[in-house]
Amino acid sequence: MNLSSRSRLIALIGTMLCLAALVVLAASTSWIRSRDVRRHFERIESESLQYDTERLRALILNTTETLLTFEVTDRQEDRQKFDEGHKELGVWIESTKAALMTDDERAIFEEIYAAYNHYMAESTALADANPIEEPKEVMVDRFAQIQHASDQLLTLTNKLANVRREALGQAIRKSEKSVVILQQVIFGSLLAFIVLTAWGAHVIYRDTIAPLKLKLVETREIAERQEKLASLGVLAAGVAHEIRNPLTAIKARLFTQKKALVSGTSAYTDGEFIAQEISRLERIVRDFLAFARPAPLQRETISSSALFGQVRELLEPQLKENAIELAVEPGETRLEIDSQQVRQVLINLVQNAADSIGENGHIKLRSRSAKIALSEHIRQAVVLEVEDDGKGIPTEVQQRLFDPFFSTKANGTGLGLSIAARIAQQHGGALRYQTQLNRGTTFGIILPAKAES
Repeated sequence: MNLSSRSRLIALIGTMLCLAALVVLAASTSWIRSRDVRRHFERIESESLQYDTERLRALILNTTETLLTFEVTDRQEDRQKFDEGHKELGVWIESTKAALMTDDERAIFEEIYAAYNHYMAESTALADANPIEEPKEVMVDRFAQIQHASDQLLTLTNKLANVRREALGQAIRKSEKSVVILQQVIFGSLLAFIVLTAWGAHVIYRDTIAPLKLKLVETREIAERQEKLASLGVLAAGVAHEIRNPLTAIKARLFTQKKALVSGTSAYTDGEFIAQEISRLERIVRDFLAFARPAPLQRETISSSALFGQVRELLEPQLKENAIELAVEPGETRLEIDSQQVRQVLINLVQNAADSIGENGHIKLRSRSAKIALSEHIRQAVVLEVEDDGKGIPTEVQQRLFDPFFSTKANGTGLGLSIAARIAQQHGGALRYQTQLNRGTTFGIILPAKAES
């Protein structure tokens, strides 16, 4: 992962964590604020209920005291104060009735209203009576009734206040429960958000950043390989011209000298050895030229089965000597390729597979169609595969597999796979492989599918 991609990923995760922290802070703050509001509301409501009770008590005491004063003085202003007290009691009753919320409150209010009417009736009757004509026993009885009604009215008002307080507590508890549930939902959503964020970061890394990282590594390897190939191409052209002519002269002289040598002698054996080495040098020069100056493609339309048949016909006798079976799996695809060059690649891959097996094994040739990324685009392609059940390719060899002049064979030039990869690239394709130690290797020549006419 390059620095820019890593920085963007870290910034994304950091942003998500900051948002999560803000959600936690907001949820905690809202819960604390709601708790403070609840306590403040309870205090205000309690004070309000206490105020209503004290107000009623004061009204009743003032009205009763005014009534007693009026009975003693019989002054009109005392009667007027008494009537005003009655009106205030009526206003209190109406305001209390308007504030009723529950059935329990309404039931208690019915009792309060009855006690209020009783108090009003007795106090009004006492105020309207003539103290001279009214017997003393009746007046005492009226005062007792008034006192009883006022006590009952105060008791019921306290009872109403308690019922209201309990109803308020229940409402607050329900609200608090709702807040707790909401808090749980918020924290659950937050947890899901964090999990989804982590999953999203993982998916982004897996589907975007990791492939880009792999592609960057592959691109760097390809660039290094192309640089090597370019340098070797220049070198190969010079080497071919400088070595080919002396080799031809040496080979001609050796052929002349061998005519004078007697077969079976040490000199003749030395001549044979020299001839083999000259042939090896010629093969190196030829591979040089094929690598440095690849021949232009001579495309033709051919079926995969025909191409595989040519390869099997050429190599099968040699493979049977080592008990290696070369099989062509059923299936046919049409190709528009330079059949000679692609056939040479297949021959090289089959020979490599045979070297990996040694003796007693199987090599399979198959073709298949697939959509594969070629030149940064998904394209329909044909894959020609060579599969063996040999030793597989060790990790240290895989790292240099396509390097020119790197070979694990005693007499190898190390250019076979490099030339094969070059031919595949010339066709607009690629050469890829899969391998497992002691399980075998599969090489695939990926070629663009033939365009439909």
